[in-house]
Amino acid sequence: MLIILTICSLSVYCRAFISRSAFLHTPNLVASAYLFFLIPQMFAFQALDLERAVLDPNAYYWALVYAVMCLFASFLGWRSGSISFLSRFLCRFNDRVSGKTLFTAMLALSLISNLAAYRFEQLKGSFDHADAGSQQLTGTGTKILFVARIVYIPYAYFLSEFLQRKSFKNFALLFSTIFLTCQRVITGGRRSPLALLSLPLLCMLFFRKRITLNRALIAFILIAPLVLLPALAVLRFGFWSSLFQGEVDFVFIQRTLTEYFTEAYPHDFLNAVNIIALTTDRLYFGLGSGFWNDLVFNFVPAQFLGNNFKDFLYIDISPVSYLKNFELNQYFTYKLGTTQTGLGNTFAEFSFLGSLCFFVQSKIMRTLWDVSMLGKELAMVAYCFMATSVFLSITHGFYYFINYAFLLIVIFCFCQVLSLKLFTKTA
Repeated sequence: MLIILTICSLSVYCRAFISRSAFLHTPNLVASAYLFFLIPQMFAFQALDLERAVLDPNAYYWALVYAVMCLFASFLGWRSGSISFLSRFLCRFNDRVSGKTLFTAMLALSLISNLAAYRFEQLKGSFDHADAGSQQLTGTGTKILFVARIVYIPYAYFLSEFLQRKSFKNFALLFSTIFLTCQRVITGGRRSPLALLSLPLLCMLFFRKRITLNRALIAFILIAPLVLLPALAVLRFGFWSSLFQGEVDFVFIQRTLTEYFTEAYPHDFLNAVNIIALTTDRLYFGLGSGFWNDLVFNFVPAQFLGNNFKDFLYIDISPVSYLKNFELNQYFTYKLGTTQTGLGNTFAEFSFLGSLCFFVQSKIMRTLWDVSMLGKELAMVAYCFMATSVFLSITHGFYYFINYAFLLIVIFCFCQVLSLKLFTKTA
């Protein structure tokens, strides 16, 4: 089944050799996440003693079947076309929001998000965590980090403006928007910010200039992660501090890469397999409550509304779906810093029907793509922003797509309110 999954992923990815714009399509992003993240872990997983590593050895094969179903659902959702009423709404909404309003909103978001990112780096070590042994922020840290992540929306907008009109003003706005994010990638070796910068760039180059990667680069990207991901691991594990202290040598790099390959694989896929085993054995399914609980955790400020009100909003249907990552240790060993992956995340909610989440995801993304091809800038910004969440919905969890979509709706509502105020003042 692993060979079948690999062939299916390669088949979807290789569509980009026929139509190079297909490299940016949602099924290709899902296939890329499989090829670059999950499938290497699946091959490494075979070396484990299944009787000791997982709750149920059969869950490994169910996970492979489910992975094929999710990829097929994503492909089918894209091929079935866009959602007509959503397309009409996006076109009308784009026409209602003026260029001045959009520029003002994005400039404000850029300033606010960068201030939050700067503040987060200053106070990073002092924030509260959800548990003494967890890496999950809570309280003020969650709110500041949430605001900091908004930066990728004005980044997509200013990138669009720069590609349309190459002026010093547009370049300065673009550079100032992403400076702190680039610093995180270079000094900290962060993978998610790198993806959030790279993928919107490729999408916007196509939307504005119809520039796509040539076939040689598309082929090279298949093997690039083999070099890029270990290189980012070297940066993450103290490369710069060791360099300035004169401690970087071959032994340091060898030790860092050994730690990366022995510690990083295949824990994420192992989590997914154990979640599938646990939910199947005990019939613990969240029925979407896990996605709702994550929205409440990230977007409801307990400092203002109170912990009692926030706890009241949580829905406890499934113990697996309700618990946070670090709390899963009561069922199986959950290594800190790893993820549930989109496979474990969606299966915990709807069993095998969770693959329909990726069908809906592709339908929404296809709608944004089709409206973007009509030249609607808001749809372009939305697709660029949401494209990375597609990748993260496989590597980290499907809640990334839901949270990003909710955040985008909030930003669009902000633009609408700002547009009404500006219109009133003009009138």
